[in-house]
Amino acid sequence: MFKINNENFDIEYAFLEAYNASDRAQRLIFDLEIGAKRKDFVFNGHEIHLDSDIRLEIGKLLVIYPNQIKKWEDIAGTTIKWHEPERDEPESDYPEEAFLYVLDDKEPDDVYDGKAEFRNVNGKLFLRIKAFVDMYVGSKWYKKLPLEIETELHFNGIAYCDWPEDICKEKTKPYLDADEYEIVENIWGASILMPGSMKEKYFDRAKHGRFD
Repeated sequence: MFKINNENFDIEYAFLEAYNASDRAQRLIFDLEIGAKRKDFVFNGHEIHLDSDIRLEIGKLLVIYPNQIKKWEDIAGTTIKWHEPERDEPESDYPEEAFLYVLDDKEPDDVYDGKAEFRNVNGKLFLRIKAFVDMYVGSKWYKKLPLEIETELHFNGIAYCDWPEDICKEKTKPYLDADEYEIVENIWGASILMPGSMKEKYFDRAKHGRFD
């Protein structure tokens, strides 16, 4: 489910990705990205042509500390709330950036007054989001439109620079059990350490231009 102002869109992908802030900070940070599309979309009388994904991005959605979890799915049961993007608080453990890229806008729209709940459903990780977004459509601002999302999440891995696999795994061990993780390279040659079971999904997304 992906709804803006009760208008339904088709979810194409929904995944978490992580990065290690620094060895000194001792934190693993999770970001979220969800993409959706819809054909023949009319919004308040304006026909909208979607040339690219509708994309929700929440940077620094969740911060994990050493020995807090063993598997990425263990974040089930966590609830995150935010009001405005906290761009001036880089050490905050709450969402730093929550943006919606939608309707061919050149600038993203802030997503605010949000709540994100992670749930375990039959051994799979699901996310439910309720929030608001302001959108500029047809030369007019529409304020506080409800945004609702409910979807299964996948894990896109942990991004490193150009470290070899053994070092990436060593850096991951304080946060996750890395034994079943493998290295792939993204389009820029950066190392991505991900569960082996996710590699097929990762490269399948690459065929559709989402290889990052």
